[in-house]
Amino acid sequence: MSPGTVTVVGDTRLRATLAVAAQRLDNLETAGNAASRLIMQASRGRAPKRTGRLAGSLTADASGNEAKVSSGLVYAGVIHYGWAAHGISANPFLVPVAESTQSVWIRAYETEVAAAISIVKGA
Repeated sequence: MSPGTVTVVGDTRLRATLAVAAQRLDNLETAGNAASRLIMQASRGRAPKRTGRLAGSLTADASGNEAKVSSGLVYAGVIHYGWAAHGISANPFLVPVAESTQSVWIRAYETEVAAAISIVKGA
């Protein structure tokens, strides 16, 4: 070995395990499903109940790193955010639930991230 030369032992394994960890971090769907289901279920109890259709229309979904609670009803956003031009006051029920339950559902993400990082190995 000549002066100034560095030999890295375990670089192949490190690169391979980093690549696997990166793929897992790009797809935290398990945590997203847990988070969106929790928020959806709690939001159903907080949704305004004139007929119950809004609460019943909520769905939970996750894809990649995105978690989503949504409704197919055209008026869902108007009920949640309001519509001042039409005299409809906001009645937020999703965002407050997401915020108030964050300490619970964030653990699912922390667990999944820790599992991805734990597979990174060198020599």
